[in-house]
Amino acid sequence: MTSLQVFERTMVSVEAQSHLGAFVTIAPDSGETQAIESDRRLRAGRARVLEGLPMPIKDVEATRGLRTTNGSRAFDDWIPNEDGGAAHAAREAGANIFLKTNTTELALTEQSSNPLGIVTRNPLSFGLTSGGSSAGAAAAVAAGIVPAAHGSDGAGSVRLPAALCGIVGFKPSYGVIPRHPVSDQWGGRSHHGVLGRTVDDIRYALQGFAVVDTRDPMTFPLAMDSKPIDDSSTANHLTFAALDTWGECYVEPEIRTAILTFADRLVSLGFERHEFEATPDVGSIFERIYLPQLAYDVARLNDPQKSLLGDEIRFWVDRAAEIDFRQYMDARDQRGQLNRWCSAAFADIDFLVLPSQHVLAWPVDGDGSCNEPLHTESIGDRLQFLAVFNLLGWPAISIPLGRSEDGRAIGVQLVCRRGEDMKLLDVATILEQLLGA
Repeated sequence: MTSLQVFERTMVSVEAQSHLGAFVTIAPDSGETQAIESDRRLRAGRARVLEGLPMPIKDVEATRGLRTTNGSRAFDDWIPNEDGGAAHAAREAGANIFLKTNTTELALTEQSSNPLGIVTRNPLSFGLTSGGSSAGAAAAVAAGIVPAAHGSDGAGSVRLPAALCGIVGFKPSYGVIPRHPVSDQWGGRSHHGVLGRTVDDIRYALQGFAVVDTRDPMTFPLAMDSKPIDDSSTANHLTFAALDTWGECYVEPEIRTAILTFADRLVSLGFERHEFEATPDVGSIFERIYLPQLAYDVARLNDPQKSLLGDEIRFWVDRAAEIDFRQYMDARDQRGQLNRWCSAAFADIDFLVLPSQHVLAWPVDGDGSCNEPLHTESIGDRLQFLAVFNLLGWPAISIPLGRSEDGRAIGVQLVCRRGEDMKLLDVATILEQLLGA
């Protein structure tokens, strides 16, 4: 199949499933032009790793010549002059970039709507949310429009929607996918990621995204050709720890039960389980690091842009004013202590097993409260079991685990230490096959 045929087939699917609200911007003329150029390269034997593959980019990532709204009326007509780090990497790898996927405003929450009026629905059940903030990316992949899509993950925004939509969502180690330009270049909280139908889809797409970019001093080379784990004797040498939450974070009982049942299954297959009774609270650390950064980014906007921001952004910016410099610096110190604690506590563990979501997919046409009042608890508090690995910069992946009693998707999160991305993908492949069986 030619790149042009792939593009045309993708556009048919995009138009046929427009009711999902997966995309903010669609640029078919640009997509066709890129597909024709990819076919020229293919005929000339100059194909790049993602040549001609349609790759939707989350609408918080700048894309050259393609509208980037950040899910906000404040950026409704912004057309960047250059690509962000992830978009640049994908474009240089030959990806066809003509689709921008829906996101919550400034990627703030786990909802699937924004002030632009775009609501993303779950392909598994149109009355339910896809989750967020990589809402459109998860819906596009789950609906079969594309095999993989770009996402960003500041506190679970790749992993949670992947879980709700029954697909795979991967947040690599911080520094695997370049971030540029960003105001918190050294902050190391928000990561780029990839969503796909299978772990193999993730591997394939990652070849284009995982590059060293000198504009991002935190990027490092990832050995994509490393020897995979031999699954013939996996259960005899891999160890894990299973946690049904992190700290005191609420997770619905049915999800907790599913995670612990899966852990028991691993033990029955010969995996060695290590027990942990308590983990340190990270909600406060996350909030005192994230909110000042949010307030700083908002302060850089001009007055007309600020006037167009939604209520939720305004609430959290006001909340940031309650955090003083000492509290902010304490949080940075505590983040270092958290890293040391986790590095020591999990030193003998090959991988962790945790939830990928706190609740089952909720009605998309409700008040958006996710069964909780808005504004009462920060995302770092209610998603500690996801956000902790943003603070650590460790790779984490959500793979489909099963369904709830009423048929809603449940995912399981797998985690390795920073830099062990390929090991994590190997483990995920093995467990994906196990779950499939």
